[in-house]
Amino acid sequence: MRRTGAVIGLPQGYCRICGLERELTEDHVPPKRGGNVGSVVVTCGGHQIWSQNGIYFRTICLDCNSQVLGLEADKEYTRVFKEAEGYARYLSVYPKGTIDVRVNGHLLLKSVLGHLLAASVPDNDVDSLKKPLDYSPFFETIRQFVIGQGTLSDRVSCNYWFYGSEVTRLNQYFLNSPDFINHPKLHVMGSTFKAYPFGFWIVDLKASTIAPHGFMTLPDNPNVVLKLNVQNQRYEIFPEAPTDTGVVLTSGNSAIVGKKRSTKRTAPT
Repeated sequence: MRRTGAVIGLPQGYCRICGLERELTEDHVPPKRGGNVGSVVVTCGGHQIWSQNGIYFRTICLDCNSQVLGLEADKEYTRVFKEAEGYARYLSVYPKGTIDVRVNGHLLLKSVLGHLLAASVPDNDVDSLKKPLDYSPFFETIRQFVIGQGTLSDRVSCNYWFYGSEVTRLNQYFLNSPDFINHPKLHVMGSTFKAYPFGFWIVDLKASTIAPHGFMTLPDNPNVVLKLNVQNQRYEIFPEAPTDTGVVLTSGNSAIVGKKRSTKRTAPT
């Protein structure tokens, strides 16, 4: 295991959000005050990295980090995280089974999608930061939304659920065919962004033939009630792992997994 700072990054390169060649700054994914702190072992592109300060990338410029994301969007993510986490502590005695949190959907989407861009480096190849952006239509739609020059419209949807695991999982882009044996032409394509207590499945509507079943969709609306059903949790590696009748197609360098490093020490003998 090698010890380092950012999972992926360069001191200078093309910002993954604005696309300008600038000095790049450290960006926590998810936001630092959204639970992304402490010692973490990160698996990325076949390598294990030990970060002492949460999961963070050096892929976006200062303006995008502090103004586009930090000014309002990350504050909303942090607020929602703290409120949802507060409820989640009492799951065993929580009578409703659903955590309801009122959120600014537009700002929460902006935070999640902005940090997804920060973590979406082709094949986790740091040298790609030296080249101008060449996003697919899916990621370019996300980028335009994050910088305030476009909408998600009929290209991108963001589905969410209660994610009870402490393991952070990001998957840049993959195909999920839930029942390939019986229905090989039915599939969902997109990305995942999972960090306790939220799971987000960001779907490429143009490339998918079906929509994920059984999820709430986070709308681009300033007044939304986020409903996290704690009684209907998905397993940790859902949906980027195959099922008995389904398949998943993804790049081996597409996933980033962060596990908090244990601080327990064995007593000397």
